[in-house]
Amino acid sequence: MKILSLIDGKFTKYISVFDRGFNYGDGFFETMRWSVIDETNLGKVEFWRRHLKRLKLGCQKINIVFSQNIIESYKNKILKNAIKNGIRKGILKLIITRGVGGRGYRFETKMKPSIIFLLFPDVEIKPIFYKNGVDITFCTNQLSSNSYIGGTKSLNRLDSVLAASEFDEKLYFEGIVTNSLGQIIEGTKTNLFILKNKILYTPIINSVGIKGIVREVIIEKGLNYFSKIQESYLKKEDLNQAESIFLTNSICKVIPVKKIN
Repeated sequence: MKILSLIDGKFTKYISVFDRGFNYGDGFFETMRWSVIDETNLGKVEFWRRHLKRLKLGCQKINIVFSQNIIESYKNKILKNAIKNGIRKGILKLIITRGVGGRGYRFETKMKPSIIFLLFPDVEIKPIFYKNGVDITFCTNQLSSNSYIGGTKSLNRLDSVLAASEFDEKLYFEGIVTNSLGQIIEGTKTNLFILKNKILYTPIINSVGIKGIVREVIIEKGLNYFSKIQESYLKKEDLNQAESIFLTNSICKVIPVKKIN
């Protein structure tokens, strides 16, 4: 399957070198699963409304112009093209940047944002991961703190890039990262939950980390399955003492942990 790229409503893979997302990471992104359910519609983007809500929140925080109508129309356009080309499912990535600007950090008010949709081949998670669990390890690179955009999914992902480069994906499914105080925050691409004494714990995410969509769903719905759900400051020893651990994100959903390095 080829990768489809829609930039500001046009099918192209080229973007201006003056785009502030390219130069400064000035923007946000969302990654979602998409699949065709039947022939009567454009398919279903999983948790679309939740992803759009988080994206809008990020844009509002840093004053990026946000138009849901334009985003919806571009989404429909790329999905129609995918179906036309015989594509039935895949990974849909949505990027919004402040737009094309000049040199320097300061930006003009009400700049026209760049809206980018990318459609990638579907990612198949090995069934044995769900059945037997995965191995994880700890990363030494720590996450930077920013209380203003903490919890959002900004284009500033250098911390995760460095952490993900520390471990061999053939040996470990995920690397766990901490803040500067040594508190567990998340994985390089997942959120984390631990179960102890019938209470489900997940790290507090305020000034650092991403408030993942599946994490949000579990916090909302989890009381149907657990006696209590608590956002807490967790240390490495809490993971070692946990009865069970699982990871979450929008692609793999929920994956149990078998062993910690």
